[in-house]
Amino acid sequence: MLTDGVSHFVHPDDEMMNFILKRNRPRELYFTSGAQHTKIFVDAIKKINPSFTKKNILEYGCGHGRITRHLNSIFHYSKLTVADVWDEAVNFCGKEFNANTFVVSQENKISSLTEKFDIIISYSVFSHLPPHLFEFTLSELSKILDSNGLFLFTAKGEFHVKKFNLSMENGYHFGRESNKKNETKGRIPDEQYSLMVVTESFVKNLLKKAGLELLYHISSSNLPSKQDLYVVKRA
Repeated sequence: MLTDGVSHFVHPDDEMMNFILKRNRPRELYFTSGAQHTKIFVDAIKKINPSFTKKNILEYGCGHGRITRHLNSIFHYSKLTVADVWDEAVNFCGKEFNANTFVVSQENKISSLTEKFDIIISYSVFSHLPPHLFEFTLSELSKILDSNGLFLFTAKGEFHVKKFNLSMENGYHFGRESNKKNETKGRIPDEQYSLMVVTESFVKNLLKKAGLELLYHISSSNLPSKQDLYVVKRA
C-alpha cells in the first residue's frame, strides 16, 4: 500500500485532518490522499531523472506533514528540509519526520537559506496565494534552487475554472473567501490566503520573471488531486 512505512501519528491541530473530519472515513482519506499527491511528485521527478539518487529536498508549505510523512518514507536516504509560516507545524514535522526546519516570516524569507536544493516541492500553496505573493514566492524559491534542480508545485487551474465557472480574462481568479471556510481557521488574512485559480500562460509569465523555465505542465483534469502540476527548472 502507498501508506505502508509512514508515521501514522497526526498532530491534533493538523489543519488538513481537521478540514476533512466531516467526510466519510477521514483518517483513511488523510493518508491515502497524501500518498497519492506525493506519488504525483515522485513520478514527475523520476520521469526526468529515472536514476534518482540521494538529494537535498525542500518541502515548502509542509503544514503538519500530510505530504511530509510520505516524502520521509520514500526519500529516507535524502536530506529533507521543511518550511512553513507556522512554527508549531514546522517544529512538529522536524521532530516527527527527522527533517531540518525553517520558519518563514517577513523577517525570515525562504531565500535566506544558504544552501541550494536539488528538489523543491510545494503542494497546495500557490493555489491560495494572490498574484503579488504568487510572483514573490516563485522568485524566492528560485534563489535557492540548484542550477540543475527541479521545482515542482501545484496550482488550481482548469478543474476549478469549470467548477466555479470563472472568468479568466487576466489569467487568474483570486477570491477573497472567508478564512472560516478554509483550513487556516483565520490564522492567515483573507488578502494573503484564499482561492487562487490560474492559467498556464499566467504561470509561465511569472516563471519567466523569476528566472525559471517550465519543463511541463499536467492539467488538473488528469490528476486525482484536482490541481495542476508544474515542473520547472532554472532558466
